[in-house]
Amino acid sequence: MTTIRVDAEAVAALGADLRTLAGVLAALEATNDAEAAAIGHDRVSGALDELLGNWTLMRRGLAEALDDLGAVAQSAGHAYVLVEQGIVESFGCVPARCPISGVPQ
Repeated sequence: MTTIRVDAEAVAALGADLRTLAGVLAALEATNDAEAAAIGHDRVSGALDELLGNWTLMRRGLAEALDDLGAVAQSAGHAYVLVEQGIVESFGCVPARCPISGVPQ
């Protein structure tokens, strides 16, 4: 039988970190106008505009996906904690003592 161990706090923290990363990506400013103007040549400037425009679209999509994943990970982490607490309480455990050995408080 396979055993899976989940660190609920780590899952929730990962979710928070992913949401922070999503915020950083979403806050990046598009600089295509300034950079394209610095190139000068119309064809190169146009290609750079297209590249930076695609990067902006992909960056926004990645930021949204990371934010969604982060929210789900945070919810999962909190759900694991609630389930663990419910299991411990179902054994009649209280903070002062627990009749089931090996059940963390």
